[in-house]
Amino acid sequence: MGIYVQGYGTIPASERHRIAEHLVDSARSWASGRGVSELFYGVTTDAGAWLSIYPPGGEIVFEIDSGGIGFGTKTSIAGPGFHAALVDLCDHLQSDLGITWRWEGGGDETNYAVRRDFGELQEAFLDQVLAHCEFLHENQADGERHAINLTEGWAIDGYDGVATPLGPVPAQRFLDVLNAPADAEHLARRIYPWWGVETDQQFWIGTLRAMLWTEAEWRAARTPWETHVHEVALSIGERLRDVLNTPLRRAVEELAARSQDVDDFVRPSPEGIGYLRRRRAFFLTGHWRINLPGYYIEQIEDEGSTVCLWFGNEEIRTSSFRFDPAQGNGGRYYTWSDALATAPDRDGKGHTYRIEPVPRPSDGNAGYFQMSAEFQTRDADGTVQLLLLSLFSSEGDLTARMSQIAEGVYFDRPRPGDGNRGH
Repeated sequence: MGIYVQGYGTIPASERHRIAEHLVDSARSWASGRGVSELFYGVTTDAGAWLSIYPPGGEIVFEIDSGGIGFGTKTSIAGPGFHAALVDLCDHLQSDLGITWRWEGGGDETNYAVRRDFGELQEAFLDQVLAHCEFLHENQADGERHAINLTEGWAIDGYDGVATPLGPVPAQRFLDVLNAPADAEHLARRIYPWWGVETDQQFWIGTLRAMLWTEAEWRAARTPWETHVHEVALSIGERLRDVLNTPLRRAVEELAARSQDVDDFVRPSPEGIGYLRRRRAFFLTGHWRINLPGYYIEQIEDEGSTVCLWFGNEEIRTSSFRFDPAQGNGGRYYTWSDALATAPDRDGKGHTYRIEPVPRPSDGNAGYFQMSAEFQTRDADGTVQLLLLSLFSSEGDLTARMSQIAEGVYFDRPRPGDGNRGH
């Protein structure tokens, strides 16, 4: 469920040389003219350009080939103001670089790119709000959490109601709109951080709130994008300090404190503004995932076959495999590794796993200890899916921690057409 803009265009021959660099420069100029230059982030890539004109709206990936350019972005993450700004950016790129966009083919399902009726665009977003209300009405269950317009797996626990880019909203607010549709716009303003066309004070407060809830990691920045997010959030927070409410002001102060030292690994409180101070889903290879606090640092190694997640003195390394089941052990599972041969089976979320009985000194890291675990399940066709997980830490007693980590492992059974992410 969502609203998207997909743009396809042609590049004039005079601009095909270094078009990606020209596009980034032109977009930066557009952002300056719109008064949102501090929000802009852009880099060239091997395939084209990677831009962000509004951090809560995510990235805009422009793919460029010989004479052609295209992108696709979900605008319902941020709202109709973001949608209209993206189309305006395309207008600027057409005027500045001569890119000719083909909107008549249905690239904008709201028709805003063709008709330029902002009221009609807002109505399309209100229709989506009502669709969310209907979905919640039909799928509500006691204690069940829902999230809308967020990155998959971003908000899984630690909140009540419905997670949105501007923070959790009581589920009852959505149900009430079904009885009073005229209140849909009021709810929409609570969901979408960029509702109107203006970039007034409320726009900036909403932008800050959305960035703190969805983008801030509550630790020091470690990548250029994380640095951009921190700098923008702290800049807006300092500028609006006198008009921010207490929770927002305290969140800005906490982010400022945590941005000082890249070697500061103090775990943030799971309470307060920010989904990434709570647990989120990290998607591993082979349809496996693990739920850990969002401030853990993710690194992909071994040409994509190993996912490493770490924070401070704790590191978790995972790899997955898939194969036909061994004939031994009744043909049920492959044989467990020697370290787990005598460990008891444990029931997981749709899988079975074993944990190494006791930790041992790390093979290659002096002063560290390690434990291993293996997770197994079987697809409908009999294929065995296996996840290998190793935990490393300077703490000697890892038993309780490994059990806690293992309980956060899930296997998401593939749906038809999903393909396979395993290695």
